[in-house]
Amino acid sequence: MNELIHESIVEENTPPTVLYKYVGPERLDILETRLIRFTQPTALNDPFELKPIFDSMVPDDNFQSIFRPTDSMLEEALEKQYLQYPSDIRARLPFKQLLEKLRHHPQVMDAALGYVMPKIKSAVQTLTPRTKVMLTEAIQQHVGVLSLAKYPTNQAMWAHYGNQHQGFLIGFRTSDKFFDRRRTKGDDFFHLRRVHYLDRTFDKVSFVNLTGNDIFFTKGTDWSYEHEWRMLELLKNSSRVVSVPDDNIHLFSFPSSALCEIVVGARASNDLNKAINRLIRSDPALAHIAIRHAVLPQDKSAIQIETPTG
Repeated sequence: MNELIHESIVEENTPPTVLYKYVGPERLDILETRLIRFTQPTALNDPFELKPIFDSMVPDDNFQSIFRPTDSMLEEALEKQYLQYPSDIRARLPFKQLLEKLRHHPQVMDAALGYVMPKIKSAVQTLTPRTKVMLTEAIQQHVGVLSLAKYPTNQAMWAHYGNQHQGFLIGFRTSDKFFDRRRTKGDDFFHLRRVHYLDRTFDKVSFVNLTGNDIFFTKGTDWSYEHEWRMLELLKNSSRVVSVPDDNIHLFSFPSSALCEIVVGARASNDLNKAINRLIRSDPALAHIAIRHAVLPQDKSAIQIETPTG
C-alpha cells in the first residue's frame, strides 16, 4: 500500500513531457530573445492569487501545546515579579524558598497559567491581520510566477490567452534542467509544480498550518479549466527588468534546449506563419523546434493539432 501511495505522489508531481505557454501573435520576442516573464501576483488575472488565507495564527486545539511557557520561563517571569516586592518581604522569604514551595504545590502554577494563557492567546491572535498583510506584501514584492498549461487544445485558453486563436503556443520540454533547479528536496521554487483547484474558505485555517501548496499552488475551482503547472522564481534573479507605467516586467532567460515545439493558432495570419517559419529557419539554436498547427474541423467542436507533411 505504501508503494502505491508513493507512486501516486511521484506521478502527481511529475509534469507532462511538454507544457505550453499560450501567447498572442505579437510575442515572437520570446523566441527571439529567449526571455520570458515571471509575473508578480498583482499582475495575474486571478486577484486572489498567492494571497495567504487563514483566520487565526494558531488553531485552538493545540494553542496551549505551542505557546505554553516552559517551567524555566515561568520561573524567570516569577523572579522578575518577585524582585518588585519590597526588600523586607524578600528578606523574610528568599526567592529559592518561594520557588521550592511552588514546586511542591503545582496547582498554584496551573492556576497562574489559567490566568496567563488567555492573555497570551489574545495577544497572538491579534497578530493575524498584520501577518496577512506582511506575508502578502513580501510575496508580491519578491515572487514571480511562470504559468504553463497541460493541454494544447483548450478552447478557453486559445480564446483568452491565444488572442482568439490568432496567437500561438510555445511548447516547453519539461525534462530540461531549466525546469528543475530546486535547492532542496522540499523547495517550492525553481521547479515545476501542478496547481490544485479548491474552493478555499477562511474558516478554521491557521497560519502555523499553512504549507507552500496552500499559498503558491492552490487556486479556486473557477480556474480549473487551465490545467496549470507553474514555476516560481525570485524576482531579484531576473535577467532584465522592463519598466512600464505602474509596473515592472521581470524577464528571465531560458535555454533554447527548453523549447521543443510551436503550435500556430487556427486563425493566425499568414504573416505570423511566415514570421515563425523564418525565425526557426534562420536561428540554428531553434532548428530542432517542430512547427505544428491548430485546426478547427468542420465536423467537430474540438481543436486538433496537426503536423505539416513535406
